[in-house]
Amino acid sequence: KDDRSGKEFGDVMEWNTNRVLVIDGLSGLSMMARYLRCGLTPLPPQSDYGVIQSNIFSLLSLLTQGLRCHLVLIAHIEREPDIITGALNKTVSTIGRKLAPTIPTLFDDVVIAEKRGEDFTWTTVEPDSDTKNRNLPLGNELPQDFGLLIEAWKGNGGEIEEETTRQ
Repeated sequence: KDDRSGKEFGDVMEWNTNRVLVIDGLSGLSMMARYLRCGLTPLPPQSDYGVIQSNIFSLLSLLTQGLRCHLVLIAHIEREPDIITGALNKTVSTIGRKLAPTIPTLFDDVVIAEKRGEDFTWTTVEPDSDTKNRNLPLGNELPQDFGLLIEAWKGNGGEIEEETTRQ
């Protein structure tokens, strides 16, 4: 149910390709998973981190693999050290170091949004970053336009469904 309009949209698991679920963002989702596991404990025990990470990964796996509608996950960027090279890599900000590298594997396209002057752009070729482009072209000043993703998806056989077909 939309808080502003009061409109009912129904079960997201029944949405079709004519809708988009946007999760804004991963930071809030990570905090919710932490509070679900440990409440308001200021310093959760190390043993809880694996459970928290598993809950986040399980939810994102369910959404990326179980939804018919499109999914957008917005996340802050964090720099994580690469244990092999020692370099700092940009990745999604979430709980713990082991979860962040696994999240981009669930998505077809992972971009970094940048503000350049008055405009926002996307990049799919940021050095030392977990970006991915299955639908978008390689580029560092792509227009911030979800229509590009939908058109590429349609070009690969995707169809916009108008009615709910799942039961």
